[in-house]
Amino acid sequence: MKPKLVIINWEDAITPTSGWTNISGSDTQVDIDGSLVLDKSWIKYRKDLPLPKETINKLKKWLLENVDAQKNR
Repeated sequence: MKPKLVIINWEDAITPTSGWTNISGSDTQVDIDGSLVLDKSWIKYRKDLPLPKETINKLKKWLLENVDAQKNR
């Protein structure tokens, strides 16, 4: 499967909760401020754009360099 750029335009989402929510059940885990669900039916427009081979090669190089940098931290 070839990588592609996907442009999506969707209806604005709303959050069913407000304020900080503990999602982990533990005091040591990360809390979130609300939640967000994007339903596929909200998509108004989608366009898949093929990427030129040169762009794909640049992305691969960039990803590999950044993955290596993260490993060395």
